[in-house]
Amino acid sequence: MKLAPEEYEKGELSEERLALAVETLCSEGYVVLENAVPETLVEEIRETLNPILQDHVEANPQMLNSDKVGHGIFGLHPPREMPFMDPQIIANPFARSILAQVLGADFFCAFYNTNTSWPGSGIQNVHRDSPPLVAEHPHPLPAYSIVLNIPLIDFSAANGATEIWPSTHLDNRSYPQGINDYDEWAAQTPAALTEVAVGSLVLRDMRMWHRGMPNRTGTIRTMLAVVYNRLFYDFDRQLEISGAVWEEMSEEAQEIFRFNSIVED
Repeated sequence: MKLAPEEYEKGELSEERLALAVETLCSEGYVVLENAVPETLVEEIRETLNPILQDHVEANPQMLNSDKVGHGIFGLHPPREMPFMDPQIIANPFARSILAQVLGADFFCAFYNTNTSWPGSGIQNVHRDSPPLVAEHPHPLPAYSIVLNIPLIDFSAANGATEIWPSTHLDNRSYPQGINDYDEWAAQTPAALTEVAVGSLVLRDMRMWHRGMPNRTGTIRTMLAVVYNRLFYDFDRQLEISGAVWEEMSEEAQEIFRFNSIVED
């Protein structure tokens, strides 16, 4: 879904387009908004983050061991400072309006990560990040956890765009016993690649089946991953945010991150 110029200017989706985005997320398990994040901000984040990722890989070379499934695909917490805590990222107005409809107006965030596919990476097993709350129930429950992904470069089949299985967030089967069972299930279900451009955002139900794909280019492929939950879910996890950064955050961002720990600088 590409934002109309007037929507970008106003910082909000039209009533009709908001309803469409919500319906798409609830039925397909994900929705893409193009031109929703300033490209200059994405570039600043990428240039800040890539040296951190490089240091991490040099300190942990075993991650690139090609004998391991999904080698070279890893998560890393970004610094909880600007520009990573910019409101266009953690409290994006377009994402926020959709999340309020899907998770309730009192949704919150307590997990913020990055997902990287390093040059030469492998392929992951198909998996889901969160289980059904009531497995085997005949009627799937509404979403309780949504991840916001913001690509830091254009995502393509060549550099490891995430493979997803639309509507599998509604599959209420219990976690399989075997590690490859999702692969077997997924082989019977149509898949898609999240080939999206810089400036886009992707909202995805955490129950959806997906996997990281090989990066056959020489360029680091990273996306930000900010997880938002319904009010009742996952209070045990907390981030630490410095008081100075907290003061820089917008009121909307402070509300979303209200359950986290504010610490001395």
